[in-house]
Amino acid sequence: MSSFDDAEFEERVKETIMKKMLESSAVGTPAREEVHEEPVELNSSNFDSFLSSHHCVVVDFWAEWCYPCKLIEPIVMKLAKKFAGKVVFARVNVDDNQEIAYKYDIMGIPTLIFFQDGEEVDRLIGAMSEPVLRRSVEQRCLSS
Repeated sequence: MSSFDDAEFEERVKETIMKKMLESSAVGTPAREEVHEEPVELNSSNFDSFLSSHHCVVVDFWAEWCYPCKLIEPIVMKLAKKFAGKVVFARVNVDDNQEIAYKYDIMGIPTLIFFQDGEEVDRLIGAMSEPVLRRSVEQRCLSS
């Protein structure tokens, strides 16, 4: 004689079937991009892998001593939150990551580089207003 009644048995069967369905549907399904509501700090150890794992990334090249960089920082923060889940914002401190700045020929800061699937598609140099940067992000990352 079974120690389970029909309701318990039926519930266990449902749980087992649901578990198997979830496991089988996860196989081969691409992972979704992580949602970032703030700019991600990049350096030489994570720069390339981060760019290649996100469709559209806007990288802010900046330095602590740069006054125009400080002016656009709150704008970048605001837009990172606004476009979270659609566009990823990142930051590279050029003083701490000179090899990345050299590789991308950063001659003035702030410089914002737009990457799509790991490839540079455009760049903006200098401080700018929120509407200008917002329109640039929309044109380069959201229009298809």
